[in-house]
Amino acid sequence: MKYTVSFTAWYLNPDRICQLIKSKSLLEHIKGIRNESRQVFALSSEGLALAAIKDELENWLRENPIPTLGEILATNKPLKEGDLFTIYHDFYGRGLSKYGNSNEPLPRTAIAEIHNLLKYDQKRRLRIFYSPSNLTSATAWSRLSGRTRLFCFCYVERVSATEIIAHPYMIGDPHASLELNLPTSWDAGQYGEVHVSQIDQFSRIRSVYEAEKATPHLEILKSIPERLIKFAFAEIINEGKIPKDWSGEQSDLFSCNVSVTGKYMSAAFLFKGPARFSEMKMTHLGKNGDQIVRLFSEPAQLLVLQHCHNVSNAVRSTMRAFASRIHDLRYFSIINGYDTLRLLSAYKKCGI
Repeated sequence: MKYTVSFTAWYLNPDRICQLIKSKSLLEHIKGIRNESRQVFALSSEGLALAAIKDELENWLRENPIPTLGEILATNKPLKEGDLFTIYHDFYGRGLSKYGNSNEPLPRTAIAEIHNLLKYDQKRRLRIFYSPSNLTSATAWSRLSGRTRLFCFCYVERVSATEIIAHPYMIGDPHASLELNLPTSWDAGQYGEVHVSQIDQFSRIRSVYEAEKATPHLEILKSIPERLIKFAFAEIINEGKIPKDWSGEQSDLFSCNVSVTGKYMSAAFLFKGPARFSEMKMTHLGKNGDQIVRLFSEPAQLLVLQHCHNVSNAVRSTMRAFASRIHDLRYFSIINGYDTLRLLSAYKKCGI
């Protein structure tokens, strides 16, 4: 089942978009848009033209598998000039304030940017430069100022050891229903992340949370093999088909017995045992994090990553990057060692 998402666009570059999707009819619609002065596009012909462009771009993005920047970096693919990518990330805006109090037409050289260090590549900063003349409304000026979370569809201008410079086709906010029981919903606010307690088959964990007076001791998991954890999870979700482990597997367990707030989903699990008993980093997940790549290649709506210890922010950010691919939206859940212990306790598994 495909999840879909729409956008409120704060920035659109009509020329770039029409060249990308090769739409001559849209080019005709935007002839009246090129005005260097600031405008509020309401139900004007210009606003309707921008809405048409945005809708066409949404459809194009759903049909064309544009990778997220996190996906590209996680798979160690070379990033080069002209590459297309999407990203849903926290940014800082700068450059708009010097134009913010003027009623004069914007100069042709007007430029602003949104930027931040990448959560899954702390060595580099992503800088996205854009022309304020392509902002779609007065509200856009505030949305692209200060600290803000935005979805961007961009192309790469250049890459260095410290920066990735890009220019956008669109900058906006993704929108989807937050009701997980709707078949076409996707929780954009959480990047599609589902807390373990939202999975119906794991709902007993809530009683453990309520009764808990101290944090569980992770050391208990150091002596429990990954194989036993997998069998315990399979028993909890009533999955009788348990595949044998092999090095080329895409996931450790696949099931259609999992539901989230009443909605059944196909689910693929990846278990990481105590062989490396420490916080999970990308290096725990195979060369270039390819275990995440393989997990998201499963035909599952929910991808579950379980570990016997803490899980680093870099791993969570990478899971988010894969889950937020606009052409292939997914839900995911991360179950760290503490929640693993709570689950095993709640269901009386592995002697806990």
